[in-house]
Amino acid sequence: MADVDITAKDTRLNGILSDEIYIKQEAHVIDFAELGVNGTGTHDLFKLAPGDALVGLTVIVLTGFTSDGSATVQFKSKFNTSAEALKDAIAKADLAAGDVYKIAAPGVKGYDGSYGAVIQATVGTAALTAGKALIIASVVPAKQFLTRG
Repeated sequence: MADVDITAKDTRLNGILSDEIYIKQEAHVIDFAELGVNGTGTHDLFKLAPGDALVGLTVIVLTGFTSDGSATVQFKSKFNTSAEALKDAIAKADLAAGDVYKIAAPGVKGYDGSYGAVIQATVGTAALTAGKALIIASVVPAKQFLTRG
């Protein structure tokens, strides 16, 4: 098979100065107990705009997570009806205040032009009694590139 040269067909996006210039972030403070997402099961935390490609999640623990049992928390992304655990997802009984987790999204579906990703948390084994986190979703606005270049 011959090598393929697409340099004449490539479209350069003006304004790209670094690898991350077009990565935008959306941040949410989630108090699991106050917002009622502390019980066992999978809970929708927030939704990203349709056409944004999820490239990562950062979780900064503001108040330590506690439970009456050995609760676990796992973060997921969901497009339409398909939910997947994020690669390197947190599934830990004790998230201590000040802990920072950088979760990569490669390996899961991270883009859909019609549906926005729903960031979810699955609480397992036992309900949480406390826990507050700053959750930052890093996205690339892929749909904008497809429609505006």
